[in-house]
Amino acid sequence: MKLKVMQKCDCYKEGYECGGFDYFIFISKLFQIRFFNDNGYKFLYIHLGEKYWRWDW
Repeated sequence: MKLKVMQKCDCYKEGYECGGFDYFIFISKLFQIRFFNDNGYKFLYIHLGEKYWRWDW
């Protein structure tokens, strides 16, 4: 299980800097909820097994 709340995203790579911020991420074996900001866009992902739903605004 992994839980992150209000942390800068860890997606920095050489030559690329993401402008993201993880507001809330909960990951268990079969279920995930991820709410984050990436370069000004907000995303909500809900994963249940292999299926997932995504919203952005």
